[in-house]
Amino acid sequence: RGQIPRAPRGQTHAPFPGKRHEMVMDAPGVYDITLTASNAEGATTRTEKQMLVVCDADSENGLNFSRDEASLTTMQPLWEGTSEQMTVDWWMNASTQGHTTGMGHSRGTWQMSADKHGRLTFSADSASVNSGKGFILAGSWHHYAVTFDGGRVCFLRDGELCHSDTLMRDKQVVASLPATPSLRVGGQDSPMNAVIDELRVWKTALDDTALQACCNAPISDISAAERDGMLVLYYSFNQNGGDVRDLTSKANNGKRESFGPDGDAWGLSTGVFNLNFDSKPKGE
Repeated sequence: RGQIPRAPRGQTHAPFPGKRHEMVMDAPGVYDITLTASNAEGATTRTEKQMLVVCDADSENGLNFSRDEASLTTMQPLWEGTSEQMTVDWWMNASTQGHTTGMGHSRGTWQMSADKHGRLTFSADSASVNSGKGFILAGSWHHYAVTFDGGRVCFLRDGELCHSDTLMRDKQVVASLPATPSLRVGGQDSPMNAVIDELRVWKTALDDTALQACCNAPISDISAAERDGMLVLYYSFNQNGGDVRDLTSKANNGKRESFGPDGDAWGLSTGVFNLNFDSKPKGE
């Protein structure tokens, strides 16, 4: 189970109006900002929630699924035959409307989708488990991952395990995933309704430590990730048109359909890579 190193962290500066006010943030995170003003008459304080987002790296562009019918489909299978392990991880800013997170192929192979309550359902070989309500958080960037390991399904958000369950059918554990002709993201039957970035598929079940090592920055050594972490697909979306390029040696590019003008599909994914695994921000 590969450990993929994170990129070096830099400092981020957040200047405020006036010559004497500057904040220097040397740790990623989503911060509340509290300002206090005072004079001879007294003092007043105002706090703005989630006002400052500090990121570990530049995420460049993401892909915007602004239409239910918009879909992205790999041009070849992820692997041949069945698999006993898999990890799918991605960054996502989910819409506040409708269903989200349509990804996979079908319930008979494997598929994921979320309802309006933020409940993500993972289906494979016509059996299913779900994350429980509130797993998908709409309106802000979060990192999500789903792992499959011999029937055990784990749902992780922002590098931490939120829920796990065993995939069962007729009281028997579904221990492997059927062969899958392609990976499809979005589409009318299972829409995405989100902006996504840094979509990766691994043919192994990464634990939270391995995910934390690679989810907060682009993968710098892709060949090592393929060799040590069994990375089989990597879409960074750092482009502005055409088919989506797979950065792995498989070159399993993705075909986009029904997105409309390229200007609506691609855009900056500012806010990705904002996680802090070293310390917890105080929020002020």
